[in-house]
Order: sequence, then structure tokens, then C-alpha cells
Amino acid sequence: MFKQVAAAQAAAQEGARLQTAAAKANSDEAVGRHISFIDRLLEDKAELNRQCEKLTAQLRAMEEKHAVEEARYRYIYIYIYIYIGRHRDRERERERERER
Repeated sequence: MFKQVAAAQAAAQEGARLQTAAAKANSDEAVGRHISFIDRLLEDKAELNRQCEKLTAQLRAMEEKHAVEEARYRYIYIYIYIYIGRHRDRERERERERER
């Protein structure tokens, strides 16, 4: 009877060892998948960072360009506004002279 108990214990231990080995293999496989997924996420993040830096540089260049254009148009607007104002003043003076 002791032999049967010992054999049952040995079989149970072997079954537990096989289950543990299978669980470890499954766990190692899952860890491998997770690591590859994390690596892929890091690569995607690096690519997105490069794209963001590129877009930021483009945006800054556009802002500088538009700032220069805005200053130019402001200058033109002010120049025209002054010119029109002087022209109106001259026209008013001419009108006054005609009325006299």
C-alpha cells in the first residue's frame, strides 16, 4: 500500500511539475509578446516625436513668414491710410477755397 501511495505521490509531483513547466512556458510566451508590443509602441512613439518636431519646425517657419508679411501689410496699410488722409485733407482745402 505504501508503494501505491508513493507512486501516486510521484505521479502527482510529476503532474504538478508538468503543469508548472507549461504555465512557465505560457508565461514566458506572454512576456515575449508584451515586450515586442512595448518595443513597437516605443518605435511608434519615436516616429511620432520626429513628426511632431518636423511639424513644429514647419509651424515656426510659417509663423515667422506670416509675421514678416503682416508687418509689411501693416506698413502698406498705414502708408495708404496716411496717403488717403492727406488726399482727403487736400480735397477739403480745395473745397474750402472754392467756397470762398
